[in-house]
Amino acid sequence: MKNNPSCQKRLAQAIIATMMIGWGAHASANDFALVNNGLTISVNDDVIANATLTNTGADATASGILTTPSLPQVVVNSASLSTSIPTFSFDLALPAGIVPGSHTFRVGLVIVDEANPANRRFEAYINNLVLNVAAGGTVTGTIGAQDMFVAARRGVSAFSTALTNESPNGPVSVNGGNITLSGARAVNVLRARNNSAINAILDDFALTGTFTFRVIVEQVSKTGTPLPDDARLVLANGTALSTINGGTLFSLMNNPFGASSFAIQGRFQAVSGTVTPPPGTVPPATITDMTTAANDFAQQVAAGNLSAAVNALTSVSGNINSIANSVQGGATLTAAQTTAVQSAVAAVLDNASALLTAAGSDSETFTSAVNTLIQILEDMKRALVPATDDSLIEKVQTAGVAVVNAVVENNLTALGLQPGASNAQIRAALENNRAVLDAVLEAALPIPPFVVESQAAVNARIQSNLPDGAPPSLGAKLGQIVSSTVLDPDAFRVGGMTVGEMLRNLFSGSTTALTINDERNGAVSAATVGKVGIVSDPVSGVVKITLPDESYAGMISSVKAVAESVPPGISFRRNGSALIVTNSVAIELSPISLDLIAFAAAVEGAGYDFDLRSDGSLSFDLGQGNRFGGVFAYDNLTGQDLSTCGTLSIVDPTGEETSAQYAFGVNCSSGIQQRVVPYIENANFFASLDANNIPYSVDRNTGIITSEGNGRFKPGFFVSPRTSAETSFHTANANAQGIAFEAVDVNGDGRMDFKVISASGTQILFGVN
Repeated sequence: MKNNPSCQKRLAQAIIATMMIGWGAHASANDFALVNNGLTISVNDDVIANATLTNTGADATASGILTTPSLPQVVVNSASLSTSIPTFSFDLALPAGIVPGSHTFRVGLVIVDEANPANRRFEAYINNLVLNVAAGGTVTGTIGAQDMFVAARRGVSAFSTALTNESPNGPVSVNGGNITLSGARAVNVLRARNNSAINAILDDFALTGTFTFRVIVEQVSKTGTPLPDDARLVLANGTALSTINGGTLFSLMNNPFGASSFAIQGRFQAVSGTVTPPPGTVPPATITDMTTAANDFAQQVAAGNLSAAVNALTSVSGNINSIANSVQGGATLTAAQTTAVQSAVAAVLDNASALLTAAGSDSETFTSAVNTLIQILEDMKRALVPATDDSLIEKVQTAGVAVVNAVVENNLTALGLQPGASNAQIRAALENNRAVLDAVLEAALPIPPFVVESQAAVNARIQSNLPDGAPPSLGAKLGQIVSSTVLDPDAFRVGGMTVGEMLRNLFSGSTTALTINDERNGAVSAATVGKVGIVSDPVSGVVKITLPDESYAGMISSVKAVAESVPPGISFRRNGSALIVTNSVAIELSPISLDLIAFAAAVEGAGYDFDLRSDGSLSFDLGQGNRFGGVFAYDNLTGQDLSTCGTLSIVDPTGEETSAQYAFGVNCSSGIQQRVVPYIENANFFASLDANNIPYSVDRNTGIITSEGNGRFKPGFFVSPRTSAETSFHTANANAQGIAFEAVDVNGDGRMDFKVISASGTQILFGVN
């Protein structure tokens, strides 16, 4: 047939083809992906090679070998492609504006060893992939009851068989317009037949050498407004796919394809040596595996198979984590891949409550499931997949309520409550038991943002706003810190309202303002409507809260879904960060530098390694095993211009190290003054207190830690390398969290102090009045 440009336009972006290779009893995840005109080869979800297809117009020879030299010959490591069986999936997207109707395609795959085409080859096809086009252009893919026909030859061993699609998780599956022929599942079916010829091929097939491949498509019927018979499948660059003679491709079984078939074709060469992975690609097989695992999770929950459901949930998490890592490494998700991640997360959330209920009092299973759900939602953000559909947030809230209720139920005794306690009773109990409230908040599910930003964009923004003389590498470093720890309140939306709007509403009218005092309570004072300002700094994400008599600089470190039983309003967590609960959303706010970028640049400029943690605490590596630990205080900056800081300087503390006022000063040339007070640098310290049921609360205005029944203590700012005596003491006395407490009057003031000794150093806790 001759090229038809108008038809090319109508069927542009017709195929995205993926081939996962996995010969053996346990198929490995070697992936061949054709995305528009790009060929990608991956191994175990790691991309090892890619190339661009520039022409697919060559006819096949009688043996099915490509003859056009311009076709890509991708070189890969042969060791990574050994022991595998082909599987492939692809998307069919019909032309824009097509009238609703039904279109049926036959699809197949052929892989041929160019050195031995007659004796090393794989062939597979299905007869009926139906794409139903609804009004508005939505495409739904279906596969009726049918077989996947498979044939393979390895030397004298050969087989040709039909694999029955016995379940939604069988060798053939479809999701929307995506169809998958899974080698991993096919292997299980083939092995179960215990056929010597089949087993011989499964045991002895290594993809070494040069191979050609074709993904073949033929439209066999149509209703509604049909596609023209001479319509050509085309690549993104407009190159028409060649028509083929199906008889030259299938030699191990009867030819299923007619003369009007079309193909995407290419070659790869497997050789010894190392191949550098190219950036920019998320393996399509990872997306497919994620979708499969999400569907499996729903089925296992429905069937009551708790252990299998947890395993499937873990698989979903692993795949989304791989996707996030690829994106953070520079890859870009396609629109279809983004939608697939959103759909998988939605499917998980739809069944999360049932899973948590099934876990019941099995604390280990419950904790594992909750942690996996949290990881999925965090990795969704890292993958730059936005929660653009409000229904997804509603699913997070529903699952989040189930999590909170379960944690409360497991802590009824500690709360002094009986089963069936009302929300009002639970709220009152949580207000008086901060340890359980912290446990609730730690388990609460994070709400994903509806606005996401690439790491490169964040890095560039910060780089362009660094002060003069800042280290050139600081932009990327601070970009990573800001992306992982500082949240923009206007990037999160719940119930049609952003978190920024929630905060503005909370601080307006007759609700409480954020008055901070040493008793760790939020005072009740009215803020007049129109006099409340909550602005997120466009560079660092630092939130500036302006009220009639109060102004603060803070960072929002978490936005979580909670139940109505969690006390609303303003309070403080035991670590000293502010907890703001409104509209069943828990927002954690920590005080921070008004000009975070200038402050970090000052620290780095002094030769120290800056780090900011999710609880708002600071950690600086001072070199030679010495570190600094601190937090900003809740300094009221009212009456000052928060729009500018100017030149920033750091002032050393004065007075007694144990006094409440002992702090570093962080001063702006504009006149704004803030303080940094000491904080325990090792996060395991607080976990150690919890494990030993030691109560505590941190005052971020002074750094003082109060432990009821044990006293009040103020940390020193610095962590020092252990002495030999401290190392010996730690070896003999470290608890399960790796912390050893040595009681000693360090400063000779007659009060008992403690050395907090860990594997990484020693920090002093000074006893205070």
